[in-house]
Amino acid sequence: MTEPCNMGKDKERAYYEGVFKQRVEEGWDRFTVCWRIGEHPDILVVVPHGGKIEPRTSEIGERIAQRLGASLYIFKASEKEKDLKLRETWCTGGHPFHITSTCLRAPHLMEMLKDAVCIAVHGMAEESECTAVGGLNSELQQAIIGKLKDARKANGELAHL
Repeated sequence: MTEPCNMGKDKERAYYEGVFKQRVEEGWDRFTVCWRIGEHPDILVVVPHGGKIEPRTSEIGERIAQRLGASLYIFKASEKEKDLKLRETWCTGGHPFHITSTCLRAPHLMEMLKDAVCIAVHGMAEESECTAVGGLNSELQQAIIGKLKDARKANGELAHL
């Protein structure tokens, strides 16, 4: 990340510790929350499943925010070797800190979302490389699809959207 990121403390960390209370009690405490206000705070890039939850989404979100001058909010979790055994008790093929995005109501995130257009970055379990673009703002959706297609064509790649 090119700029420092504010680390979630107090209310923000307490929110996540409450959501993941049982996981934290069992030793899953390796998660971080960070955010920064961009040059254009009316655009917010959210990475709700960063770090080891949905690999590479944090880096993609950071790059999008940097190029747009947007604000950025990332929730990410890490894993250590001993965590793999704990993971088996929670889910099959998923990460114990994967929270459904529509249930995410962290205090600072809610504040940042008040006056911003939101771009959320998610990972997909797909064999082939593809990009899915969704959301309720169809005008923004089409603009993003157009830019992604242009970028892929410029790089000599097929656009799979």
